[in-house]
Amino acid sequence: MSLLVVSDAHLSNIVRAVTEAARNASTLAGDRFALGTIDPESLRIAAICAVQIATKQPVWPGSEKLVIPRPKEVYGVVEMAGVR
Repeated sequence: MSLLVVSDAHLSNIVRAVTEAARNASTLAGDRFALGTIDPESLRIAAICAVQIATKQPVWPGSEKLVIPRPKEVYGVVEMAGVR
């Protein structure tokens, strides 16, 4: 498994597609669906989730900094819980 990084430009394309699909949605009876304003953060999350579902891989937005803390240094004997 790898972490996929998707640029904001590509996420914006997906956001536009999600918005267009939502605007053109209709009910089962064929009536036009009245859609209010969709929160931009919700649309961004929907775009990230769409890529994750399609690729079955974790996705990280390219505009966000990924901070991985440095492992702590351990000296001496280390006891690991659950390991015998």
